[in-house]
Amino acid sequence: MLELIVLGSGPSGGLPQLGCLTRPSDAPYERCRCCESTREETADDIAAGGRKNQRGNTSCVVRKTWDDGTQSCVMIDCGKTFARDACEWFPKHGLRRIDAVILSHDHADGMSIHVSLHIQFTLVRAAILGLDDLRMFTRPKLKEGNDAIQDHLDVYCEAKTLAVIKERFPYLVSFDAVRGFTSVADMVFHVIEPGRQHVIAGIKILPLEVQHGFSVVSASDSLGVDLNVGPTRTEPYMTLAFLIEDDILWMTDASIIPRKTWDILHHGLDKEIKHPRRRLSLAFIDLSEIYPLRAHLSVRTFLEVVEKLFAVRTYAIGMNHTLCHGEIEALGEEVQGIRQKGREDAFLDQVLRGEEKIEDAPVWSSLKQKVPWFRPCYDGMAVRVEEQQQSE
Repeated sequence: MLELIVLGSGPSGGLPQLGCLTRPSDAPYERCRCCESTREETADDIAAGGRKNQRGNTSCVVRKTWDDGTQSCVMIDCGKTFARDACEWFPKHGLRRIDAVILSHDHADGMSIHVSLHIQFTLVRAAILGLDDLRMFTRPKLKEGNDAIQDHLDVYCEAKTLAVIKERFPYLVSFDAVRGFTSVADMVFHVIEPGRQHVIAGIKILPLEVQHGFSVVSASDSLGVDLNVGPTRTEPYMTLAFLIEDDILWMTDASIIPRKTWDILHHGLDKEIKHPRRRLSLAFIDLSEIYPLRAHLSVRTFLEVVEKLFAVRTYAIGMNHTLCHGEIEALGEEVQGIRQKGREDAFLDQVLRGEEKIEDAPVWSSLKQKVPWFRPCYDGMAVRVEEQQQSE
């Protein structure tokens, strides 16, 4: 049996946001329905999704149970909220040991214009900023004896991501950097490449390239370069999605899916054999907010991916506080023609007939014909592939 457990389903900053929770009653701007719904004080809070709108950084654990009852656990990404999320969801799902950690990218979000900036050094990296907290797996709690969960952690990432880790977390990569200290994670790093199948802890994982906005790259080699001086160029910022056991797609932090990635998703990795178009059982797809963004999918582009991929089940992931759990649920029900009358009418009107006019777009008529199934995911959710069942 293969199971995917969502540790985090939100943006880099996580939800709820403090500014929304502490909004003065006389503030000239509207209350944030998404963030305030996490208090679950009113009927509308529950309708909006309540605590399901409390979201950590996007991350998951893929757990495979073998015929003899043993299990393999591989975690994808390790963001700023990892320690909190692990303490919340590991005990509830019977998780303890992690066989490997896979990193999708070195991640530079939180910039208001949604453009990654790389100038020979790195800015805030949400997908890797929890790496230091992995010490909880390998550090003994007591001086007498070794009661650590495990003796080391295998970490898989691209060479460019490893370069960032070496710069920002040298003590995680080289023992020389921590000689004399013991309270650090014991990690063994492995380099992976997109488009090459890897077997990690017995689980087949295929990294696939997707675009996550653009990078502004300086031609200067100086670490002290003035950001306003020197020639620069803009180039696509590529990250990794993961196809797991040829049947589950995990794709967060994406704005564009390249054609070669679509070809692999639809027909497989072997270029010599044109396999019939396949249908994945499960997909987790980036969705950030209603309106277009440079580094993430909006509602419209998310729907275009849902329609083109046409997985048996698709879950939206990475939502910021402009999107409530209940609103995305209602949108999925609207596509299926099962939405209860009156449920989230204002949101549906904004999305379908507002500025984006999705109702008039070709993707909407195609969705109504194909009727794909999609819903929002939430922190702590578990999906079992064989049974296609969801549980909290």
